[in-house]
Amino acid sequence: MIELIFNANQIELSESDKKIDMLPLMIKGLALKSGFIKSKNFYILDSELDNITNSLKIGLDGSGAYILKNHGVQTLTGQDKNTDSLVGKITDSKRTGKSVTYSGRIEDADIATKIRKGLVNSSSIGLSVGSAYCSVCGKEYGSADCNHRLGELYPDEGLAPEFKQLSQELGGERAVIVGKDVGAKELSIVLFPAIPGASAHPMSMSFDENTEKLITEVEA
Repeated sequence: MIELIFNANQIELSESDKKIDMLPLMIKGLALKSGFIKSKNFYILDSELDNITNSLKIGLDGSGAYILKNHGVQTLTGQDKNTDSLVGKITDSKRTGKSVTYSGRIEDADIATKIRKGLVNSSSIGLSVGSAYCSVCGKEYGSADCNHRLGELYPDEGLAPEFKQLSQELGGERAVIVGKDVGAKELSIVLFPAIPGASAHPMSMSFDENTEKLITEVEA
């Protein structure tokens, strides 16, 4: 199993939450969207969205996934596994078409203040991926049976039968990782959004559902 971290954009909060300095602070936003993540040559199938939605909603203890600060990462070489990184909980998650959205509560005064002031307005989802398949050969990527390089085009081979429908979105017979058995581990409040200019808005307003980047880390 590998673990992936995706950045998404825009945390939203209610108008009252923006004015009242109290906890919890209720927020909502986009967790992710299915499709081709070009920057990392990774593809999330529509069929994975229900499991991602449910795992966000349920979490490890049945009461919602954790909301962390920056995925718990404290240094470039390590990861903080203690409760200092915990800032809240997911309260609900919904799938709408190709998108997964969430709502949650922030119980950390420092993070809540930064969100209210518009200093922080982005979220990033941490995913676990049970299997990672190559779009060209259909084998598990990185195994002895797969020798395709991510991002390369293989027009003479074509895509594996189960992934042929992805050809147009991939821009041809491109080798990418197709994730299966994908679930949400946690959702984090982060400094840098996947989409430049993403910002916090009152809950009554709509928000951009476009997700462009798979970033930060891939753990074996």
